[in-house]
Amino acid sequence: MGVSKISENLYQKLTNDDEARACKAIDDKACKEVPGNYVLILLSQLFSKLGDALLNPKITLPWLMQSLGAPAYMISALVPIRESGSLIPQLFIGQWVRKHAKRKHLWSIGALTQAICVLLMALLAWQQTENQLYAWLVLGLLAIFSIARSLSSVSSKDVIGKTIPKQKRGQLSGQAASVSGLITVTFGVGLFIAATQVNNVNFVITLVLAAIFWLIGALTFSKIKEYEGATEGGESGLDKIKQDLALLKTDPILKKFILARGLLLSSALIPPYFTVLAQQNIGNGAWVLAALLAVSGLASLVSGAFWGRLADQSSKHVMIYGATITVAITAVLLATSLFYSSLLEKIWFIPLCYFVIAIAHQGVRVGRKTYVVDMAEGNKRTSYVTLSNTIIGIVLLLTSALGVVASVFSINVLLALYIMVTILGIVLTSRLPNVTER
Repeated sequence: MGVSKISENLYQKLTNDDEARACKAIDDKACKEVPGNYVLILLSQLFSKLGDALLNPKITLPWLMQSLGAPAYMISALVPIRESGSLIPQLFIGQWVRKHAKRKHLWSIGALTQAICVLLMALLAWQQTENQLYAWLVLGLLAIFSIARSLSSVSSKDVIGKTIPKQKRGQLSGQAASVSGLITVTFGVGLFIAATQVNNVNFVITLVLAAIFWLIGALTFSKIKEYEGATEGGESGLDKIKQDLALLKTDPILKKFILARGLLLSSALIPPYFTVLAQQNIGNGAWVLAALLAVSGLASLVSGAFWGRLADQSSKHVMIYGATITVAITAVLLATSLFYSSLLEKIWFIPLCYFVIAIAHQGVRVGRKTYVVDMAEGNKRTSYVTLSNTIIGIVLLLTSALGVVASVFSINVLLALYIMVTILGIVLTSRLPNVTER
């Protein structure tokens, strides 16, 4: 059986598609390559998510920084650099991306750069020396890593939009999330077992494995059969940036989507406070963190494919469902903290809540990724992705100030604030059009 036939059979099993498939929103040439491209994109996303699971800015990197003797303010900078650093530059990177008729190699360049950065981090970890200079180098490498990730993010959404038809894109994202969830569960269990045996050698092995996964992902993505697309808009960077910013005035749907997406960031910002409550009420041992990581991966495993298929019917409603679950489980935890706090000390309660909110966040994430890819075609899609991601990156930096609310008042007050923000996001999302059928 040839490779193409294997890809065809696997594609049909993954999507429940038949031979007479319809290719909505892509041309006829690309339609013929859908099965093979679907499998290749799925594999490349899997390998990149494997790398992400190992280079976790909330687990692996903080431990590495502590081993290098980094102060708390440097450790606290990890997540903002990792997340915002990959989002804010996209408006500018998008100009370079537009100049290329084929963009799959840009994703591979980004993945290769990420692999090199992680290998250099592994080299620093191998020194087994408490050295703040090394810690600064890790932050610098993480910044370069994030910019490379930004390049991969912009180019990947465009390649998916050119090679995968509508009503299959959500399934692709959901299936990648499910498989990565299985890996995260495995990683969490491994961390639980090795909770008392963490040392620099573990860091080196973990980082080298992450780099290998990104290298494999880069090679896999480069094999995608992509046809040339639009290149207009890549000539004058500053003028094009002004044109993209003007979309906020001329495109009401994009404006509403960005605002709704910003309000629904709560599904990502709330879970860390579930972790804080777990540490305060259950214990501060590494096993607690490992347990939360495992249930988070389990949530992706059991819900990713479900959310993906639902997003292909209506990505807008998937965002609403995920946000509604976020409100409900946060309200349950808040009420428990206020009126029945002894329940928080049960070893199962907060992990169970974390499991539910992780499912909710997966829904919001799959829904908004599918929505933005389906909103437009060609370079207009690139403009939508880069503009929305840049703005959301800035919003993420600003939301870090909300931590002051928890410090001055309490976590409960902050959770109540997030509930209200999420409800507002649900209302705004409900007013968005259903772009899946457009």
